[in-house]
Amino acid sequence: MHRNGDHRLVPGFAAVVVCLLLAAPQAGLADQDGRGHFRFQHIALREGLSQAAVNAILQDRHGFMWFGTHEGLNRFDGYEFVVYQHDASDPSSLAHDTVRAIVEDRSGTLWIGTDNGGLDRFDESDQSFTHFQHDPQDPASLSSNRVRSIEEDPSGGLWIGTDGGGLNYFEIESATFTRYLPEPEDPSALSHGHVRAVYRDPMGLVWIGTDGGGLNVLDPASGRFSHYRHDPDDPRSLND
Repeated sequence: MHRNGDHRLVPGFAAVVVCLLLAAPQAGLADQDGRGHFRFQHIALREGLSQAAVNAILQDRHGFMWFGTHEGLNRFDGYEFVVYQHDASDPSSLAHDTVRAIVEDRSGTLWIGTDNGGLDRFDESDQSFTHFQHDPQDPASLSSNRVRSIEEDPSGGLWIGTDGGGLNYFEIESATFTRYLPEPEDPSALSHGHVRAVYRDPMGLVWIGTDGGGLNVLDPASGRFSHYRHDPDDPRSLND
C-alpha cells in the first residue's frame, strides 16, 4: 500500500469551491459577451494525483475529497494527496488499483468498488481495506468482482451494480449478498447483466442503468423488474 502526504484538512473544501463557483457570475466574472463563466483550479499529476483518469469522486463527512482512478484511491485534504494502491505483499491493501465507485454510508464507513477486486471497506483507524469478493462456491458472495456502481439503502445495505454479474444487494451486518441476475425465461427479471448505474429513489424503487438492456426499475418488495427500452416505433421511448 502506498501512502503519501499528511492529514491536514480544509473542512468543507469542495463546498467552499462550489459556493465560489455559484457566486462567480454575481461577482462580475463575465466575459465580453456578458455570459457568466467559472474559474477552475487544476488538480492533476503534478499536485500528487496518482493518475489522470478519475472515475469516482466523493467528499466525506470530514471534508476530505476522495478520487477513484485507474491507479489507486486518492484522498485530498486541500493541500496534499494520500494515495492508496494495491500491494501484492499486503492483503490489507486496496484490492485493485482501478477504482470505479466510492460511497460513504450513514456510519461514516467508506466503500470502494474496484474493477477487478470486488468491494472494499476502508477502515480509517488503521488505514486498511477489507475485501468482499466473488466466490464461485458461495452463492451468497458478490456475483462479480467488477464493481461499477454503489448506492446505499436506508435499510442498512448497499445496492451494487457489476459488470457482467448483474445487481447485488449487500446486507452489511451479515456480510451476505443477494444476487439479481438476468433470466431469459422470466420477463420480470433484470434485463441485462452489465449494470452501469444504480439509484434508489425516495419511494424505495431502485433504478438500474444497464449496458445493453435499457433502464430497469426494481421494486424490492416484490423483487420484480420493470423494463424501459428503445422502441423504434415510439419516439417517446428510451433513445438507446
